[in-house]
Amino acid sequence: MKNGLEEDLDESKKSLRGLQTFINRKGLMATTIKDLPSEVLEMIANNLDHKDLAPCRLASKSLSEAANNRFAKVFFSRRFHVASSYSVEALVDITAHPFFGKHVTAVIMDGVRMTKHRSKDCPILWMNALDEEEEAYKTAPALRDDSEEESTSFLDNAFVRSGQCQSLLQRVFENINGHGNSVEVGVGDCTYDNRVRSFGRKALLNGKVLYTYFMAETLRFTLAAAEAADCSIHKLHVDIQGEAGQDYPQKSVRLEKAVSEFLIQNTSSPNKFNISAVTYNSDYPWMEEDDTQSLVNYDGDEGLLELKNTRLGSEKDSLYGHIRLVENITHLYLPRMSIIELRVKNSDVHSLPYFITDILGNGNSIKTLTDIRLEGVTLRDSPRSWKPIMQSLASMPSLQKCLLHELQTVVEISGDDWYSISFPRDEEACLLEGENMRDNLQEIGRASAQGTKDLLKDIQEQSIDLLEQKVLLMRFNHIACADGIKIIVPNIQTQGSDV
Repeated sequence: MKNGLEEDLDESKKSLRGLQTFINRKGLMATTIKDLPSEVLEMIANNLDHKDLAPCRLASKSLSEAANNRFAKVFFSRRFHVASSYSVEALVDITAHPFFGKHVTAVIMDGVRMTKHRSKDCPILWMNALDEEEEAYKTAPALRDDSEEESTSFLDNAFVRSGQCQSLLQRVFENINGHGNSVEVGVGDCTYDNRVRSFGRKALLNGKVLYTYFMAETLRFTLAAAEAADCSIHKLHVDIQGEAGQDYPQKSVRLEKAVSEFLIQNTSSPNKFNISAVTYNSDYPWMEEDDTQSLVNYDGDEGLLELKNTRLGSEKDSLYGHIRLVENITHLYLPRMSIIELRVKNSDVHSLPYFITDILGNGNSIKTLTDIRLEGVTLRDSPRSWKPIMQSLASMPSLQKCLLHELQTVVEISGDDWYSISFPRDEEACLLEGENMRDNLQEIGRASAQGTKDLLKDIQEQSIDLLEQKVLLMRFNHIACADGIKIIVPNIQTQGSDV
């Protein structure tokens, strides 16, 4: 049986023969690969699949040099590691390398740790009556710092608790700083399910132990290591895509605290962050697991705020787990944002005043916002009309472009029936710009208000005739077949706008 090195050598020979055949077929002047100009070799390397880059570097010295930059960017720019000596020491070596080290632009730490208190047969960390701490200690779930939580229940805590992990990470960031680079720092639950696996995760767990997640503590000591190394952080990254999203609520509170303290209280905090979460709400076990990603992405350099699959202005206790993280951090950081482009997609507005005052009417963005996109946004607050929002948009002095798509209003009737009013709906989209943009926004607002009024009147008279436009909506514990009305805007002016 061939070992890994022999297989790589075989692959490199195949790559070499293939490239030589290409050269001969094209009748190129160079007779061997090493005679080709460096620009041609770089073009070849840049068009290789990722799996072919490693064997390609073994084919020849000249091709190896040409492939080095792309190889480094693909395999070393974004590093995903776990809190183990094997994993972090490898990261120290990578960042210390004179060539590959300078390509490291992101350090994302996996929050996974070994524990005694989890069933291998059940991937869900959430427990019905008792969470992990209560099960272990039979105590009330008082909030504590991460340094205190479950300290005696772990099989491999010495590396983290002794400070060795943070000390090694400090060397990592010192190396990055030595290359003259800033870095993106973050935490996540990096598994194969997320299309990326953190280096050292398999060696840490190895199928022999149980595990859980320490997202907040992991983020804290990673940020502390970067600060101690005087390494500039240009972006914060929090990505909860797998089992950590099924963890119990207290850990979400700790993670939110760690993120908010860094972003709000740290004067040198970055003006870029990306926070996303996929969670499962066990309060509704009859629903299928929801794999929708809730996300906030803010880029202060570009003036971009992107919100996806989140709830804006919902009641404080209406959300559980890490899903709340996205909304809360967005709310906390809004006063610091300077927004030029706002994108809200597949999200629910639970508070009209919050959306108008805090997001659209933010003291900075009301003067700077030039481009807004509202797609798949559902209004769930009185007066059940888009008119106030459209009026707010029309009054913005800097607004130049506005895209509207699948805007909906949900009306509850007798606690069960839901009526969806949409403008525009289906495949239609409304892109407003130019001299008539503000007049068109006002007209859309008036049409939305009238459509809601007409629908409520029809409902009261129990004589609904909506041209058989049906929408199937899923609402928690029941499926309701709801009637939908498409808002028609009769007086919209198409000059300068695409409708």
